[in-house]
Amino acid sequence: MRRGSSVVVVFVVCLGLFAAPVSADDWAQFGGPNRDNKSEETGLLQAWPEGGPKLLWTAEGFGEGYSTVTRVGDFMTTMGTEGDKDVVIALNARDGQILWKRPIAPKYQEGQGNGPRSTPTIVTGRSGKPERIVALDPQGQLVCLNADDGSVIWSVNILERYQGNNIIWGLSESPLVHEGLVIATPGGSKGSMVALSLEDGTQKWTSQIPGGPQAGYASPLFTNLLGVPQYITFTSQGVVGVNSKSGQPLWGNGAASNGTANCSSPLLYKSSVFFASGYGTGGALLSFKKQGAKISANEVYKTKDMENHHGDMVIEGDYLYGSSDPGILTCLEVATGKSMWKSRSVGKGSLTFADGHLILRSEKGPIALVEASPKAYVEKGQFEQPSSSGRPTWPHPVVSDGVLYIRDQDKLFAYDVRK
Repeated sequence: MRRGSSVVVVFVVCLGLFAAPVSADDWAQFGGPNRDNKSEETGLLQAWPEGGPKLLWTAEGFGEGYSTVTRVGDFMTTMGTEGDKDVVIALNARDGQILWKRPIAPKYQEGQGNGPRSTPTIVTGRSGKPERIVALDPQGQLVCLNADDGSVIWSVNILERYQGNNIIWGLSESPLVHEGLVIATPGGSKGSMVALSLEDGTQKWTSQIPGGPQAGYASPLFTNLLGVPQYITFTSQGVVGVNSKSGQPLWGNGAASNGTANCSSPLLYKSSVFFASGYGTGGALLSFKKQGAKISANEVYKTKDMENHHGDMVIEGDYLYGSSDPGILTCLEVATGKSMWKSRSVGKGSLTFADGHLILRSEKGPIALVEASPKAYVEKGQFEQPSSSGRPTWPHPVVSDGVLYIRDQDKLFAYDVRK
């Protein structure tokens, strides 16, 4: 569903991989076209009927894990388990038929749930056809696969190569692919953040962030902040900015960091950055100043009204929306931190924006459609998926080509949300 002729353009230069314009319908990476948890589609339902939108199909065979999906055209990817292996999975977005599975590492097992936590990134070629998939396993195995058959183009364990220790619940970041580079955060003594060649996995640069932080659970993004191209991510100690050309650390701030798990990715607002975490910490807005080659990050405010744990947040216009622990959907004015409204809604969950509305998926199952307005909480529908794994429903909702995708362990549900 296109907004006029709007496209998102990503340029990838290697082996002829010049990424063609990606349709507004596509969701090629975690967090959507711009990694801000927003769909660019229009023409979607402005209210859901009783019982929710029409269920198009249910697919099975994905095993365990908390990966969500990515999609370009009719091609879709996710991660899961099969037997004693963690696998990358390709499927047909129209009917959920699995096309292939590629084992990439031994099965990750952990008390909060087995299997992968991150989501693959789809890389397209000149024609716009998916050509490569980049994925990260919880144990540090970073792979680049051929989209046609899942064959391995290159593979490297970033924890081993950069001498990093795994974090408590396993690496969870979804790798960023940008300008022929794959960006990941091993949090090791030989590289806090690293840039590898998309072509062959060779090292392009490493970044040693002051304080030697481990990886967080968040995913990196690219921005031209103050005219300086940089990658931003949330590490175990705080949010940081790294020069995208050299890996030189530019700035850092720990105002909204906790000592247990920093999970939600930072969000850009004009020339500022908002980030937040749970465990009683809250959120903070940062402003920036540039003096010569130096950039300083300055705290504008801190707020306890956005203790966002792992469901991520959305900024639409001048307002931020997110689930604040223990599970209060909250709207803030970004510039001031003023709370506009709060609602228990369906409880603590993950958030996606599409066509003027928020889709909030509770970690206990229910899914709600909420008007993205600072005036008040206005719910426009609610439903529950037809069956449940019994595990927390942590995979984020995805809206692509008029379809809402909901992953729950072994199953994937596809709902028609077009008008």
